[in-house]
Amino acid sequence: MSRPIWTGSISFGLVNIPVMLYSAEQSERSHFHLLDKKNKSRIHYERINDKSGKPVAWQDVVRAFEYEKDNYVLIDEKELENSEPNFKSIDLKEFVEKTSIEFPYLDKPYYLTPNKQGEKGYALLLETLEKTQKVGIASLVIKTKQHIAALVSFKNILLLNILRFEDELKKPEEFYTHAEKKYD
Repeated sequence: MSRPIWTGSISFGLVNIPVMLYSAEQSERSHFHLLDKKNKSRIHYERINDKSGKPVAWQDVVRAFEYEKDNYVLIDEKELENSEPNFKSIDLKEFVEKTSIEFPYLDKPYYLTPNKQGEKGYALLLETLEKTQKVGIASLVIKTKQHIAALVSFKNILLLNILRFEDELKKPEEFYTHAEKKYD
């Protein structure tokens, strides 16, 4: 079995269920390396300063937000840590009908398994979602990015599917060949 990529808990109300998160995807692709064709040495990526052309050490790298072309606001890492949401919790916000989530919003699936302390709560939540045909809508942070997700029972395990926000999808109208054309 693979290693969990995240450990934390599912929380809603006064309920807290310790869980482990695993990627549900499996890649069958071949992984290639980049080599210098002259001597077959591996090629590595570096952080290069655009102006000087010189490498930059990690300790000299800062995060910034580009608010307009070539104008940045530097981000204070300590302020960012204090403002970011909980990194160890899947916060259930509400429960909706399974059929209310449209396919284009489904992004990336993960399996959740219980830690030993969470087995009873996990089983109860899994059974409840299955019986009611509901999906838990949750927020969580993976790595440093906040996500919205759907928590659903799937083949006797909890599946957490990251959802896309509406602004991450192109509008179907962009692809219509004729604005008024109706397909029969």
